[in-house]
Amino acid sequence: MCGLHELDDDADSLTLSTSKPHGDGKRWRDWLQPVLLGDGTLNPDDDHPEIADTLDALSDDSVYGTVLDEADYTVRVPPAPLEDWRAVRKGDDREPDEPLDDRIPCVNVPEADISQPPVETTATTFAEAVAPDPTTTIAGDAVGDTDAYPDHEGLAENHVGTVVHELLEHRPPREDWRAVANSRASGLGDPTEEDLDQIVEYAERGLSTREALVESYDPNTVHEEVSVVARFDAGRVVGEIDLLLVTDERFVVLDYKTDETSTRSVDDLAEKHWPQLEVYAAALAQSDPNRTVETVLYFTAADTERRQEFDAFDLEDLQTDLETRLSQLRSASESEPLARR
Repeated sequence: MCGLHELDDDADSLTLSTSKPHGDGKRWRDWLQPVLLGDGTLNPDDDHPEIADTLDALSDDSVYGTVLDEADYTVRVPPAPLEDWRAVRKGDDREPDEPLDDRIPCVNVPEADISQPPVETTATTFAEAVAPDPTTTIAGDAVGDTDAYPDHEGLAENHVGTVVHELLEHRPPREDWRAVANSRASGLGDPTEEDLDQIVEYAERGLSTREALVESYDPNTVHEEVSVVARFDAGRVVGEIDLLLVTDERFVVLDYKTDETSTRSVDDLAEKHWPQLEVYAAALAQSDPNRTVETVLYFTAADTERRQEFDAFDLEDLQTDLETRLSQLRSASESEPLARR
């Protein structure tokens, strides 16, 4: 460390200015000066008599050494006044690209490489972009424009899904579900009694699926709403896993979906959602390649599920495939980048 110590102009002899009390100290010297330099005088009755001659030594040799708690410390006076090299630089009329005098301190900072920032998107947006019908919004995840449906009453489908997910994440006492759902839903829109019935029913089904999954795998740990990142050369894909079970051999991912299944088949909806869960599987494989991954899509409206399992070879192929698809999206998004939601 280095620093400047002012001299006391009012003193009759060479005396340093007094450092601040420990409680009022604002610079490192306020704590170290009293220990390394005493109280700044040549008083032999100083609290640190072994360094009372600090200033005398610095005046003669510009160097003073001491031992404190079996550690060696050295105090040095700079070999030349700072204004010497400053004056040289100030009067220097050479071109900027010519070498400066060796006595002049300088730091060379190389220019930073300027590269295009990597694509960063969410797992939901990624799934929408690579879905078989990219014009179709994945219901329950993407926020829709309710103004486009003037005759619609009650909550939008995605808001129903939001409340269901929050009930499943926090799991308040069962007797409070409807009140909690009503309170949360009222902040998103105007829920009808039918909406609240549906929310509670979907949450009950989701909870039963969750409990059955936990009982089946007997995991070491259970995690709710886990943030994950899948990293590729082409960019990053971020997302949140609704439920993650961790055993000695595998990760088990459960994702709740509240899509309306009366007009679209579960298999069709699952095909649209799978890229989202594939991103989760890739992110988990990157964090621990020694575990296999099982992904579960549970559709609350139909009370049914779809599963995929990935072993080590599957996960390796999956990451290559996701890298390719993300690279293609990056190329296609140069004029219109993927939005992060």
